[in-house]
Amino acid sequence: MGVGASDSFGNLRWCCANDAIALNMCTGKSDYGRLIVNETLFKGTLRSLPIEATGKQDVYVTNSQITVDEGSGNYVLVMANCNTEGRTVSVSGWYSWKSKGGYLPGDLFNALYYYIFLVLVYAVLLAWYGISMAVYKEATIPIQKWILVTLFMGLVEMLFKTADYLIWNSSGTRFWFAVYFGVILGIAKQALSRVLVLMVSLGWGVVRDTLGDQMNKIIFLGSFFFASSAACDIIAIISYVDMKTISTESEEELIGIVGILTIIIILVDVTFYMWILNALNGTMQYLENMSQHNKLRRYLRLRLILLLSILFVVIWGIFGLVDTFLDEGVLTQESEWAIRSAWELNYLLVLVSVAILWKPNPSAKDYAFVMELPSVGGDVEFTTNDDVEHQEETVHDNLRPPSAIEEVNENNGGHDPKFKIDDAADA
Repeated sequence: MGVGASDSFGNLRWCCANDAIALNMCTGKSDYGRLIVNETLFKGTLRSLPIEATGKQDVYVTNSQITVDEGSGNYVLVMANCNTEGRTVSVSGWYSWKSKGGYLPGDLFNALYYYIFLVLVYAVLLAWYGISMAVYKEATIPIQKWILVTLFMGLVEMLFKTADYLIWNSSGTRFWFAVYFGVILGIAKQALSRVLVLMVSLGWGVVRDTLGDQMNKIIFLGSFFFASSAACDIIAIISYVDMKTISTESEEELIGIVGILTIIIILVDVTFYMWILNALNGTMQYLENMSQHNKLRRYLRLRLILLLSILFVVIWGIFGLVDTFLDEGVLTQESEWAIRSAWELNYLLVLVSVAILWKPNPSAKDYAFVMELPSVGGDVEFTTNDDVEHQEETVHDNLRPPSAIEEVNENNGGHDPKFKIDDAADA
């Protein structure tokens, strides 16, 4: 940047002192006690304040506005005390940077428009899903209510993040309630989504109405994901905000904690994905054996969506590592926000796909906890009521998944209640 100088042996000097003059790093006595600046390389504004060698002196720079019009890029503020024979100078106060678009950092400015776009997307999705549920309220199933709650949480999260960026851009300060509330709500949305997809993959609301002991494990895993993710994000925010005031040792400790929590979050995510895929395979195998073709097609689509999401995570993760470790990077600094924002886009696409799969419609209950009657060849003739009751019990026992039979028997003292047969289901 044209500030400071070094010789062929790697000796570096910032100020023009006797040793710098001897090393031919500055011109001589006229620059003695001043910052070394190469006027050919240096682009910016230079200001000097004379500091007396002895005695008490207070020097103030108030309401000093410097306008630099060198285009986009990195801007650096350098302050130096080059009076090597004087005393220590204490510097206090504040300064702020403002671009032509506002106070928002240049690498986050495009993210503001991205959040505004997400607000509109979530608002449209929530309106569509809510109105559709109201129109087909007689056919509403539990999973649709959870999808509606997730969409609402996503909209509120994006509203708070957008408000934070707008206030930051206009005033130069952050609305910390919006920052922390948006982070907590976003993590809660992610945890709820993972739990919901896992429950559906296990067949909840489709081939069984309860998950038994597995529900406690699911709640524990979701709560652990929420706690570790919240702690990681909050510590990262604190270390970024307090970077100017905390010691180097404290900053390194916080960064180390964030690294450990990041590894834990990745392991929990892998556990969720592996459990979901394994549960999907089991549920789809059961549906195929029971000739539940409509429900099977829906689960096949859900598995495809999740596999594409995993593929995106792997590819984009590799891209992010390459961009980080390459000297010049793949993306420009103004586009770095896209690395972080792509994860939210991936999540949104999965959520939209699931919402479409389970969209409100008059036949939504055909995919709920009722059994499609498989096609049966020939006529079945019953002669007595006892024969009919016996036949119903036999059919239901054959159609019910083994895990559901065990759970029902345990919860009802060995009594096996009958399944509900939906006359509207495909026969």
